[in-house]
This record gives sequence, structure tokens and C-alpha cells, in this order.
Amino acid sequence: MKSHPIVCPGHTRAIRDLRFSNPTEDGIFLISGTHDGQPMIRSAETGDWIGTFEGHKGACWSATLNQDATKALTAAADNTMRYWDALSGDCLHTFQHGHIVVKCCDFSSTGKYAISGCNDKKVRIYDLEDIEADPQIIEMPAQPQCLRFSPDDAQIVVVSQDVETMWVFDRTTLATVMEVELPGVGRTVRYTQDKSELIVAAGSFAMFLDSTNFSEKRKFEVETEKGYEPGIQACDQHPDGSIFVTGGNDHIVRMHDGATGEVIETQRSHHGPVHAVAFHPHGDSYATGAGDSAVRIWRYTPEGADAPPAQ
Repeated sequence: MKSHPIVCPGHTRAIRDLRFSNPTEDGIFLISGTHDGQPMIRSAETGDWIGTFEGHKGACWSATLNQDATKALTAAADNTMRYWDALSGDCLHTFQHGHIVVKCCDFSSTGKYAISGCNDKKVRIYDLEDIEADPQIIEMPAQPQCLRFSPDDAQIVVVSQDVETMWVFDRTTLATVMEVELPGVGRTVRYTQDKSELIVAAGSFAMFLDSTNFSEKRKFEVETEKGYEPGIQACDQHPDGSIFVTGGNDHIVRMHDGATGEVIETQRSHHGPVHAVAFHPHGDSYATGAGDSAVRIWRYTPEGADAPPAQ
């Protein structure tokens, strides 16, 4: 069902990362990583601005919240990953990475560990309970583009925009557990809401892998309109698996049937590559972010269901 989005103003450069928090007593929140170096947190329901994490001196590539949305991590081109109090906006610690762009970051499910992926082809693991300690380091054959802890925090999954491979590393031993061949270079990885599948945007394909053994469950090619470099930048799935959404290099947001991959709806409001998509944990909306600096929140109502009340 076509809808008019909530447009969230405030950013001035490309949106690179969007993530919803888990439900909390205070609501659900949306955090954005953006090339203007001003990651923001908003109400997931209304898109209203709540606060800006101020301090980065370069493009912010990645931003995330911990399980209860009280802490945040951001990764940026100023060679730092920053650890924030998400309630006050205070920077709790700055993890320096030398003169190297920090491309991606993630929290472990318990909030004990933070990981960063860097253009020096290293993944660093920090113990947030011993914040001054040196990180553990995983050496990679390519620059990380996106990474995630596995749901049990035992493994780290990484993709690179330079190589058609996904790597799985053991968090404790740092050893390579598995290499998975992809149909294109990696853009994003994320787990489904129920943690049963890993979603990978790779080249022109949306892939859905078993989250335990990384076997392929579904794979769909997404066509790109003529005149644009082929490929998708991001993908996320509705919590019930009925649909998924992709963000294209051709500026188009596509909604797909979750079983067949068929495109059932398109949104053409963005004016730049759609780098980030994320579903609300309740499934009643999804957010998109693009090279046009816009964050949009789209209401979603399944056919035959009552529309949610306007905010």
C-alpha cells in the first residue's frame, strides 16, 4: 500500500547507516550515521529529533545502539570510533585508530564488547568493561565495509565492498571459521528480527542465509534501471518475513515479496543512492536513508489490515 513518508530533516550529507533500537520503556529509537559527521537519534514513531552526538570531525559511516538504547557507537572518517551515553549525549570514550578511516561498528548483545572495521584491513574488538585495554585484532584480506556480532556473540560476520566474500570469525580465538562466496561485493549484513537469518546485500542480490550454518535459504537478483551502476546498497526484512525492502543505486526503494522476491511496490522519493534501509521492530514502518541527505520513515500496512493511527 503506497504511503507518504515522514521526512526527517537535519542532515546535510549522505545517510550511510540506519538502525532501530529494541523496544524500551521509553519507546523505540532510530539512529542515523551520516557523512555530515552529526549522527542523530530520533523517535522511531514520529521521526522527531531527540539529539545529536557531537564530536566527530569527519564523515560518520556507521551508528548503532545497544540493547536497551542507553549507549551508542559511531564510526567515522576522523579515525575514531566513539562510545556515547545515549541518554545525555556525552562521549564516554574515543577509540583512536591512527590515521585510518573507521567504516563500521557494532555492539555485542550484552553490551560488553564493541567492534570496529577499519580501512587498514583490521577488525578490532574492544572490551567496554576494560575500556583502556588494547583491542584484540583480526587481520583481514580486504577492507571491511559492514560487520555484525552473531546473536550469541561467539562470531563476527564481515563483508567488504572490494571482494565477493563474507567472512565469519571466532570472537575468542580470532580464527576464520568460514568464508562464504557471494554473488557480488558486500554492502551490508544484518540479522532478521528473530535472529534466524542473516541478510546480505551483495552486488545486485539480496541474500538470506541460515544464521547458524550460513547456508543459503533464498537469493534474489534486483534489477537496476538503465543509466545507473547495477546493484543494491542495503536490504532488510519485515519481522514476519512476508516482505523485504532493498535500497538501490538507482535511487529506488523496492518492496519485495518475501517468498518470491517479486517487486510489489516502489518508492521514488530519494534523489541519490539508497544506502540504508531498516524495519521497525514491530513491522509497522521502515526507514530509508540516501545520498540526498534525507531520512524517510514509511508506514507499512499489509493488504487488508487497518492502517495505524497517524502520529
